[in-house]
Amino acid sequence: MDTKREHLYCNEDNSSTVKIDYPEQWEVFEPFAKKYPDLCLQFDGIADKKWKNEKAKILFLLKDSYRYEDKRVFLDRYVMDDVLKKDFIPKDRTWKRIYDWNNAIRISLGLGEVADLKNIAFMNLSKIACDERISKNTRPNTLAYAITEDKEELLNQYNKINPNIVVCGNTGSYLFKLLGYDLEKIQEGTIFKGKIRNRNRLFLYRIDGVWIFDAYHPSWGGTSAQDFVEVINKNTKKFNLDSLKYN
Repeated sequence: MDTKREHLYCNEDNSSTVKIDYPEQWEVFEPFAKKYPDLCLQFDGIADKKWKNEKAKILFLLKDSYRYEDKRVFLDRYVMDDVLKKDFIPKDRTWKRIYDWNNAIRISLGLGEVADLKNIAFMNLSKIACDERISKNTRPNTLAYAITEDKEELLNQYNKINPNIVVCGNTGSYLFKLLGYDLEKIQEGTIFKGKIRNRNRLFLYRIDGVWIFDAYHPSWGGTSAQDFVEVINKNTKKFNLDSLKYN
């Protein structure tokens, strides 16, 4: 186990010893901690309290965490701690692309570039590192399993984060299923559907006042920041600051 990192354990009464930066950050994750007190979880949610005042509340919806170190670990903050570093520009390809995509959206909305990722929220659909509940033979079904078994907790987390922009890393179909959207509603909400320069897939939807991008997963290089800019530029009359839902 990496002793340099702060690993967090569950008390005997299932209460958390997690270090939090502000109460709301823990509130959106606590249901998972209570549900799985004996499994290794990857902490996610709202990165920083500045989220509350952001005009563009951007949620990155990812798949799962492959990081797994020790069954005694209650909660691993390694991603959240990296995201909260001052002037964090990640070298990891997944978070480097999230950093680039985040700024592409912000710049296109006229909000300007930021030097870190403190203004985002991020969610893994599967919170359990290398999901211990299912065998490796059924790993391709991890996300379908998670949104079925953890539907109530995921919806609670999503609603508390309450984004007005969601960037899906090839997770759009799972989000739609989680939110109960049927095909007709999805089709009605489709703003852009197709390829950019005949190669990159990037969809844009607006459903129930929330803008939803569905791109390739950021760990794979199929979608660039420029692709986001091009799709937004094609739809600037619809996708702009005035169109964002405020709560």
